Amino acid sequence: MYRSLFLSATIFSTIFVALSYAQETTPVTPALPPPQITFPESSHDFGSIEEGDMPTYNFVVKNTGGSQLVLERVQTSCGCTAALPQEREVAPGDTTTINVSFNSQNRAGQSVHKTVTVYSNDPEQPQATLTITGSVAHRGPRLQIIPSSWDVGVLGPDSVKIKHLTLKNEGGRDLIISKIEGGINCTAATDTLTITIPPGNTDRLEMTCQPKIAKGIINEKITVESNDPKSPQSDISISGYITPFPGGEGITIIPAEKDFGQVAPLDTLSAQFKIKNNGSSTISLSNSVTTLPGAEVQFSSRDIEPDQTATATLSLKTTSELGKREGFIYLEVAIPVSMEVADTAAISTDTK
Repeated sequence: MYRSLFLSATIFSTIFVALSYAQETTPVTPALPPPQITFPESSHDFGSIEEGDMPTYNFVVKNTGGSQLVLERVQTSCGCTAALPQEREVAPGDTTTINVSFNSQNRAGQSVHKTVTVYSNDPEQPQATLTITGSVAHRGPRLQIIPSSWDVGVLGPDSVKIKHLTLKNEGGRDLIISKIEGGINCTAATDTLTITIPPGNTDRLEMTCQPKIAKGIINEKITVESNDPKSPQSDISISGYITPFPGGEGITIIPAEKDFGQVAPLDTLSAQFKIKNNGSSTISLSNSVTTLPGAEVQFSSRDIEPDQTATATLSLKTTSELGKREGFIYLEVAIPVSMEVADTAAISTDTK
């Protein structure tokens, strides 16, 4: 019996020593320092804000701790919006930004003091506060010209073209048009008048184009000066071509216009036009002018004898911007050209 007890005690002692040795030699991994959210600037003053504007500011967020910082959510006070970055985890030492914007609509005359609360896994500061300040001023006058450009097409030596444009005040105070300066061939009917347009109201501006030169392109502008604080000078762009032939007489162009229909973005297009001299003397074609970006025209012959025909080949590349495109090629008459850039690759090439 004594022998059995001794053996049991010996076995127990051996196992105990082995376990104690393993626990004493296992390495212990030290805990990483926690994340720490830091803002180089925790407040921003927008200064004077015009009513209706929506100013924005990017607050920089830095993780000055030792482990991953997780931005969980943001909460804003009334009239303020904030957006977390797409990457919401910030490694130690790294930075990211939080975009904060303020909607000043219907807040004229008010002072701004808004807060943004940022929630994160920072154990010492789980809720951090950002502040924006400023003051909202009454909205000033705003001039909108509809439309802001005019392609007059072709003008003969005795032609006169008239177009009415709309001047609209989209601001909150009276808009005062103090001066309108015309171009060489095109003028405005109110060159010497002062126009006052109340908020939300409109007035009409009459434009007149009459050739002052014998032949050539029209590329000029009419400048409208006003008390619009953001755009005190607004331009109306005017383009066209002056031909020496009354009403385009003297030559015939077949086809008289070209519609490419639906085309793909960044596609290359081409078309041919027959130009016939119906007069009794030789016609010399100068370089063509086009209002279509990237368009080029080549002639089989620049000198066309009476009753003879030349070929004009148009080539152009469509833009990446979708939508309707219209323009002109100016020779001795205008050739209307149009197309629609569609968001599809499966477009018939029959019209190209």
